[in-house]
Amino acid sequence: MNLYTCNTKKFSYYVLANDPNEARDKVETMLNIADYGFRDEREVNVINLIAKEITEFPVGKPNFSSGNKLIL
Repeated sequence: MNLYTCNTKKFSYYVLANDPNEARDKVETMLNIADYGFRDEREVNVINLIAKEITEFPVGKPNFSSGNKLIL
């Protein structure tokens, strides 16, 4: 999992997802279910990666050597 910000015309949302497409889909799905605002305001127009989940490499040891750190 990674942490993303997904921006619409009006708001930014923090989303945990495996990739940017999944993050966009999660936000747009929730906004559509809630019938929030106008349809064009529900579209995600910018996605930014905030942090990557820390992976285990080598096996059994967290890898803190690259990028931002997300601990779940």
